[in-house]
Amino acid sequence: MNRTLLLLPLLAIGTLFTACQPPAAQRRDLEMVEKSLEKVDARLEQIERALAEAKVIDAAKTAAAQPAEEVVVYVTGAVKNAGRVDLPKGATAYAALAAAGGPNELARKDITVTRASEADIPLTPLEQKDFTMESGDVITVTQTVF
Repeated sequence: MNRTLLLLPLLAIGTLFTACQPPAAQRRDLEMVEKSLEKVDARLEQIERALAEAKVIDAAKTAAAQPAEEVVVYVTGAVKNAGRVDLPKGATAYAALAAAGGPNELARKDITVTRASEADIPLTPLEQKDFTMESGDVITVTQTVF
């Protein structure tokens, strides 16, 4: 006899059993899933921070090897062409975003600049036009959830 035919009744019984669980058990199962999702989200944040820190270190090394007339920055996140961007000295965050092809359709309006010598610097769209980039800066454009 076909194994699939033997397993179908067992699957149906398991589905009925789950649907017949009392609300408390269903809530407990849901809470377990939510906790697992929270752990996954926390781990993703750790990975994103580690990647950003690695990019800052790489950017700082690259910047040290560049001539003073150029600024090397990295643009990551929700942009059309993420990666290394070479800019003239005195270029702004706005110019760096433009050099990376601009934000994509999932980008939020605010960005964050990670500078090796400072904490993360959040920038509003108005501040992006005047914020002067330094070699080794990493611009992160966050993505909307929906």
